[in-house]
Amino acid sequence: MTDWREIPLEALERKELREALRVAVAELPDIYRQVFVLRDLEEQNIEETAEVLGINPGAVKVRLHRARMMLQKRLVPFLKTIAPARRGFFGRAL
Repeated sequence: MTDWREIPLEALERKELREALRVAVAELPDIYRQVFVLRDLEEQNIEETAEVLGINPGAVKVRLHRARMMLQKRLVPFLKTIAPARRGFFGRAL
């Protein structure tokens, strides 16, 4: 059931963003996707992630950072097209 207060354009933007994020995560190389999914989606800590993947905690940190940078690089152009800067009370960008 859809919230009647929801603005249709914002709902569409969220749906498009979810799909773009899903595609971008799916296209990450396996070693980065695994770390990203375990840390950011399943919310495991660094030690748990390292143990599951059989790598050291330092490698988890490096791979997670690289995965996030790859996703950012992929999603920033998309975000600029669908979400122009929102303006605050005094016309400042939020």
